[in-house]
Amino acid sequence: MTQTQREDGLETNKERPTGIGSSVSWRIAAVLAAAFVAMVVMLASQGAFKSARASTLVGVLVVGALSAAIVLIMVNARRKKTRRIDHTHTLSDDFGLTFHKGNFGDVKKRFHRLPEVKKSGEIKKVIEGELAGREFVGFEHLYMIYTGNATVPVQRTVYAVATPDWPRVTIRSRRFIGAWIRKLFGKADLQLDLPEFNKRCRVTTDNEDFAFLLLTQDLQQHILDKPAVVWRLFEGWLCLIYNGPMKLDRMPTSLHRLERFVELIPPELNNWTENEKA
Repeated sequence: MTQTQREDGLETNKERPTGIGSSVSWRIAAVLAAAFVAMVVMLASQGAFKSARASTLVGVLVVGALSAAIVLIMVNARRKKTRRIDHTHTLSDDFGLTFHKGNFGDVKKRFHRLPEVKKSGEIKKVIEGELAGREFVGFEHLYMIYTGNATVPVQRTVYAVATPDWPRVTIRSRRFIGAWIRKLFGKADLQLDLPEFNKRCRVTTDNEDFAFLLLTQDLQQHILDKPAVVWRLFEGWLCLIYNGPMKLDRMPTSLHRLERFVELIPPELNNWTENEKA
């Protein structure tokens, strides 16, 4: 099985929900509940519940519906917990990674200069180990944005593997307004081999020669497979960054994606010297 096939399989599996805890089951339950409430309201408006027996029957039906909803909630919570345990075992068995609990100050200290890690934020989850023969750290970061009348939580998930102290490179999806403003002020973006990559992604770096060597056509194509994420080479780490909380069911796909990026890095970059950085 190739890497692409493996990733595609994982993507397909996660998009096929099953069981009571799936979104489809909850939609069906919501439709049935709405239909039941509508029926009760309609019958009440027609005076169908004037007798004591009818009122008692309605009471029993309402209690039954509430009991069924409570059971659904409990079963769904149990299924989620079971899936979380299963995913944790998979990450431990297949990747040799370990979740950590407690004080994550060391992780925040190591990554505090990463733009996605805010000084006022906090690290919520940490997973560590080795990936692609390199040190690996994954974590979820949470910080708050205060808008005056409301507080908005912002979550980022970062998966990082250690690299040599290479120049900084950031690859992110291209935004039309930003591209238009840069063009207006005569600032040209870095142009690489693949026109589709140049159209959909933007590269920023403090060393263009290094970026040209790093971003081969194969690596550009790999990035295009998931252009909505952010890639950063930053102070000795290659970071794959997602918006949102850490999701265990999607983590294997993300780890394979990061692993594949490392495999596609040209070997000659391991000999990148301080003189070339300058």
